[in-house]
Amino acid sequence: MAHSVALVGATSLVGEAVLDMLLSAEVPFEHLVALDDGVDEAAVASYGERNLRVQEISAERIAGAEIVLLAADQPLAPALCAILSAAQVRVLDLTGCWSAEYSATGVVDCAVRGPGIYRQSQSVTNLLRPVLQPLLADYGIEQVHVTALLAVSEAGQGGVRELAAQTTSLLNARGAGPKRFGSKQLAFNVLPGYAGLQNNQPLHLEQQSQAELQGFAGLEQAVVSVRALLAPVFFGHGLQVVLQTARPVTAEAAQALWAGQAGVELLDEQEEGWPTAVTESAGQDDLFVGRVSGVSGSDRHLNFWIVSDNVRRGVAYDAVQQTLTLIKHLL
Repeated sequence: MAHSVALVGATSLVGEAVLDMLLSAEVPFEHLVALDDGVDEAAVASYGERNLRVQEISAERIAGAEIVLLAADQPLAPALCAILSAAQVRVLDLTGCWSAEYSATGVVDCAVRGPGIYRQSQSVTNLLRPVLQPLLADYGIEQVHVTALLAVSEAGQGGVRELAAQTTSLLNARGAGPKRFGSKQLAFNVLPGYAGLQNNQPLHLEQQSQAELQGFAGLEQAVVSVRALLAPVFFGHGLQVVLQTARPVTAEAAQALWAGQAGVELLDEQEEGWPTAVTESAGQDDLFVGRVSGVSGSDRHLNFWIVSDNVRRGVAYDAVQQTLTLIKHLL
């Protein structure tokens, strides 16, 4: 049976990465429709050796698909609610800003339940999952504390443009200019929060990531905290993780577990140094883990550092895997 997939937000950062990964993963669909908002007739998106025409979003074009991947930049997504809700299709929301009916972590349920809007996990959750799961299975986890240094591409193309513009302006001694992320300068700075943080209330990303982590089998009763900071980096999140296991664990034992994980790369710190978001992860599909150590006075604590491309591995990779799973269950 032929399947039709519509990509909403084909010209966004996530949309471009999804197209690249759909091609390399050889997803078995018959029709792929590229859609976006405010595009002209000449708009195209790269898909291997050919260009896909990017068409204006419409109810008719969305209704013609079985699966819709919503990758539009965050300011666009809320405006699509009425169209997507009325379309009676399966929607995987990759933006993380829509209160969906179901969680996309249950993507098999998406096939069973039928049409609806299914939210994909936050990028921070997607980057933590492959690293935490083997530790959960072998040692159990009682506490997880994450400090996430977010790249500005978490906010889409607007975040990238803002950092580029501020950097150029400051290097030319013209001041930072307009500030999209609150009242603080982003270039050459680190913001202890993300757009939307008010009165020291947890960010949506922090709240959602914490809830998603506690949804992992084995973490339901764990103490989980996630703090998100915005760093002047275009691509690549950095996650500093401190956790407490239920049973004694060593840094060497944890590294042995991760060494067997597909898509997880441990750097030899003697030869390669510590992994960084820019040098190792930007543009890559793997997770890079380093600075693994225990905590003095405890045999049940671990410290480690994760970096990965937030657009490719944090969002697009999981979206394509979920699409493959969904198509398999629709066959």
